[in-house]
Amino acid sequence: MSKRKRVPSVHQEESDGDEFLRKEDLGIPSTPPSQMVDSDNEEEDISATQQKSKKTKKRKESSDSLDDEEDGKDLEAGIIEVLKLKNFMCHPSLKVEFHDRTTIIHGENGSGKSAILTAIQVCLGAKAKNTNRGKSIKDLVMTGKEQAEISIQLRNQGKDAYKKHLYGKSITIVKTISKSGSSSLKIQNTRGKTVEKTNDELRQILHCFNIQIDNPTTCMTQDISREFLAGSSEAKKFEFFLKATQLQQMMDYFKQSQESMSKTELLLEEKGKSLEESKEELDRRKELYENAQHIDTLINEIERLKAEKMWAAYYDAKKKYDTQYKVLEEKKRELQQLISQRDSSTNEKLNELNRKKAELEEENNQITISLTEIERRVNDLANKKKDIEHKAQTIYKNRATLKSEQTKCNQEINILEKIKAETLSKNKIDKESIIKGKQEEVEKLSADLESYKQQKASIDESLKSDKSAKRESHQ
Repeated sequence: MSKRKRVPSVHQEESDGDEFLRKEDLGIPSTPPSQMVDSDNEEEDISATQQKSKKTKKRKESSDSLDDEEDGKDLEAGIIEVLKLKNFMCHPSLKVEFHDRTTIIHGENGSGKSAILTAIQVCLGAKAKNTNRGKSIKDLVMTGKEQAEISIQLRNQGKDAYKKHLYGKSITIVKTISKSGSSSLKIQNTRGKTVEKTNDELRQILHCFNIQIDNPTTCMTQDISREFLAGSSEAKKFEFFLKATQLQQMMDYFKQSQESMSKTELLLEEKGKSLEESKEELDRRKELYENAQHIDTLINEIERLKAEKMWAAYYDAKKKYDTQYKVLEEKKRELQQLISQRDSSTNEKLNELNRKKAELEEENNQITISLTEIERRVNDLANKKKDIEHKAQTIYKNRATLKSEQTKCNQEINILEKIKAETLSKNKIDKESIIKGKQEEVEKLSADLESYKQQKASIDESLKSDKSAKRESHQ
């Protein structure tokens, strides 16, 4: 038989000293505790006992570096190595290291020994009401703080280690409790990396290490021990005995197994009926499959006969084709002879046509050159025509301007003559000077008029010459 794992045990003391209540005193078979803690409301002593197993033969070397041996002794997996509390009950910050030979934790009343036991219970999954320290888990948070944190480091070495390839030499369980009553769980490996966050994984770890956190002999408070010794009935004691020996747990497992078996039997009965129906359906489908196979055989035979028929038609057609092909080859040879005879006469005619074609192309080139020259001359004449027309327009425009200026000058002369007459009649004192000035202006205007007349004659002469040139260009 394999060696049973050691179960961490917690007991409550009855006296003010450092003694603790043992299982032997209750008439319960003794199991060597790996840790022992006493808790009292007024006088509490928490004891933690960790023992190592007897010396065993050294095991063969393993490739897994997490299988360790110290001083020739197997390391107990599941032993609490370190406990850390932050804002939990009366502890703002506490760290307890449980060394290999720690047997007891003692202190004065109210120093917080029972808080350590409660922290271990809560962190490992116990409900707050089972610790007799509060109705709800939020009551365990230190007064004035928003949340509390519990951290327990379990040893994970030796042959009973749990998933040592994943967690390493230790497993750290961290539980955070908020003032609102919510809580969270983290399960970390040796390096502090979070591996899991589920209660199922925690239950698996406790099951592997055989830690029964709800067993009254594992965590026995003073209230439980007092109730058991003083005020409990035989039925209560028997119930306590069932829990302590795990018989109650086995009975619960047995009941669950019976319920599961009943459900399984019902399921098997339903599956049996379904199986009969499935067999009938299978037989029907087999018959359909055989019929389908027979149909496939017939279809293949039909396809083969169709292929033979098609090949027979092909061979008949090929025979006819070969006969006709020979006739066509003979006709082709005769046609080639006729084509050869015709080609000789055709080549002569073709050469003659090519010669005439070359002559026509030469004539065409000459005509093209002549047409190009004619087009060039036409373009030149057209440009000259545009220049002459532009000059004529300019001359006509200048002529109109000169006529307008001549009319304007005549008007000014008339005005001056009128002014002269009026001036002579109105002012005889400056008559001579005014007459002289006006005569000078008249002379100047007369000179300008003579100049305009000369320009007009010149423009008329230019128009005559441009018209003559235009007529010559049209001719």
